[in-house]
Amino acid sequence: MHSPRIAVDLFAAVAHFVLLIVICATNAGADWGSGAGISLIMMQIVAIFAHLFYAYKLRKSNPPSKNTWKKERNLFKWVEYAISATLGTVSVFLSAESDPNGSLLALLITLSITIQTVGYSLDLVRSGQKGFLKFKYLTQAEFVQWLSAAVGQAADFGVVGAAVYAREDWSDAQKNWHFVPYIIGWSSFGILNLFVLINYEGRGTQDDRLDNEKIELWYSILSLLAKAFVFGSTGHYL
Repeated sequence: MHSPRIAVDLFAAVAHFVLLIVICATNAGADWGSGAGISLIMMQIVAIFAHLFYAYKLRKSNPPSKNTWKKERNLFKWVEYAISATLGTVSVFLSAESDPNGSLLALLITLSITIQTVGYSLDLVRSGQKGFLKFKYLTQAEFVQWLSAAVGQAADFGVVGAAVYAREDWSDAQKNWHFVPYIIGWSSFGILNLFVLINYEGRGTQDDRLDNEKIELWYSILSLLAKAFVFGSTGHYL
């Protein structure tokens, strides 16, 4: 039996493509050739090809029961997020900053990529003493890693939020539509990651392989919703 993730990833690829066409068409007067516009478009394109690649990998084995990829954590997603999430962050920042500070832009890019490397390491087979903070599966080392990524993400939010809300020529609604979808969408990944660390053992057992299918399905759905929300809201007000 094929993984339900195939259908989700194929749907996500189509949905990203349709949204790309619709937003660009309905807001044709926007400066899509600007840094913000190009970053938004590239975020969608990266997401489209990533979901198609995941669907291909999940269908690759014949018979499907021999496909071990669907039983493992999809570590490739962190490579995609390092690119697409960074492009999303840059797009919101540049939409508010016509003449951006190069140092701040470099900081945003560095932090965004570094955050995804933490996610990658936390998806590997777990080791260490479980039961930190009385959570059954969480380890102290994992929580410290997760917390460091959360602080980095908060710094990203602070820099982008300062740029967005400094725009005196934007209405409050326009500011909120730039920033709120971004902060909700990107922070949702950290929340999901912590939820997985707390509730799933992740030590390579048979039960873990069954759980991985469900966990990766959640990530695929969240990836679609978060990026679509950011692209639609920022692209509409670009």
